[in-house]
Amino acid sequence: MTPEQITIVQDTFAAATPRADELSRTFYEILFRDHPAVRELFPQDMDQQRKALVATLAAVVTNITNPEVFTSRVSNLGKRHTFYGAQEAHYPAVGAALLETLGVLFGQAFTTDVRAAWAAAYGAVADTMIAAAAQVQPRVAV
Repeated sequence: MTPEQITIVQDTFAAATPRADELSRTFYEILFRDHPAVRELFPQDMDQQRKALVATLAAVVTNITNPEVFTSRVSNLGKRHTFYGAQEAHYPAVGAALLETLGVLFGQAFTTDVRAAWAAAYGAVADTMIAAAAQVQPRVAV
């Protein structure tokens, strides 16, 4: 990620924070709408899950400028997600849902540059999580 992209992600996340509940609800609505099979990986009561999503995004955004902390936290997240049933094939779906959610949240302010910055941030997160998950269990072709 470029320094400009990092700034964009941090600034837009700060703007989204007051709408955290809307962000998390919209994200899961889009994810489950487009990929209904992943619904079974989540609890019936999504309240804690929605809070965890926002907390995780906040931790990622906060630590994106600190590679050691970022890599450690995101790697741990990737390892934990293997125990929830997450597979490498799920990551593109999550990324697409996140980008669509931000587009809904920001409307016209979700410019090409903002989209590219978030795509780069999610790419870094997904790559790190996938690499960490591969250390926990053998990779299974899906």
